[in-house]
Amino acid sequence: MDMDEEQGKFKITGKRSRQIGALVCAVVTLALMGAIYGAEFCFPNTEKGRLEAVKAYAAAGEGEVSRRYEISYDTEMRAAAFEERDGWLYIFYTADNEENVHGILTLEKGINGRFRPIRSQQGPFPYDAGVWSTDLTLGKKGLQALALAGENCTDIKAVKLIFAFDPSGMQSSRDAGVQEKVYPVNELDFLWILDGEALWGVPEPFHIFPKDVRFLDENGNDITEKHRDETVKGSWGSGTGSAELGTVYVLMAITGFVGAVLVRYFLWDEENNLS
Repeated sequence: MDMDEEQGKFKITGKRSRQIGALVCAVVTLALMGAIYGAEFCFPNTEKGRLEAVKAYAAAGEGEVSRRYEISYDTEMRAAAFEERDGWLYIFYTADNEENVHGILTLEKGINGRFRPIRSQQGPFPYDAGVWSTDLTLGKKGLQALALAGENCTDIKAVKLIFAFDPSGMQSSRDAGVQEKVYPVNELDFLWILDGEALWGVPEPFHIFPKDVRFLDENGNDITEKHRDETVKGSWGSGTGSAELGTVYVLMAITGFVGAVLVRYFLWDEENNLS
C-alpha cells in the first residue's frame, strides 16, 4: 500500500472519529439541557406526584425547623383533590397538624408534560370536615377566582358561599359588591375553581375573595357549627411564590453554548486539523 492510500485511510478514520465525537457532544448537551429542565419541571400529575409536590413545596425540609406558617417535615399530609386546566395544575392539600392547615398549590406545566410548583396559599381550618375557601390567581394572566375545597363532606349536602368582589381589581373597596351562591355537594373531597365566568357567566376581571362559607345539610339547615373544631385557634393566611425560570434558562443556554462550541470543534475542517 503506497503512502497516498495510507494517508487517505487516515483521513477517513479521523473524519469518522470527529463526526462520532460531534454526535456524542450533541447528545450529551441535549441530555444535560433536558436534565436541567426536568429538575425544575419534575412532578407528574399522578397521585404520588401530587403528594410529593405538596410535601416538597409546602412543608419544611428534612432536618429543618419549621418557621411560622410552615408545616413541619414529619407532618402527615394529604393531596385531597386537584384540577388541571389550561396547562396549570391546582392541588388542594391538608396537613394533620395543630392548626389543621389547608392550602392550594399551583403548578405550571412544562414541555415535558410534568409540573413545577410556583405558588401556594394556605391557612388554618377550624372544622373537622367541611369546605375551605380562598381567593386564587389563575395562570400567568393573573385572572382572579375563588377556590372551594371540600374535605370529608359526609353530611354536608350543599355549601353557601358568601363572597365579595372589587370591580377595580385592586381591592380598593373590599365591600364594593357582595353576593352569595349555594352549590350542591355530591363528593366527599373536591376542588372547585370558580372564576368570573363560573360566577357571573362572563370572565370579569374583578378581584374576588371569600367572606364566609356555610355548610348545609340535605334539608338546607346550617350545620357549620356542628363541625367546628375548638382546638384550632389560629387565624392567618400565608402565601409563597417561586422564582421565575430565568436561572434555569441561563443554565440551559450556557450548556447549549458549550456543547455547540465542542460540536463545532469536532466538525472543523478535517484537513486543516489533520495536516
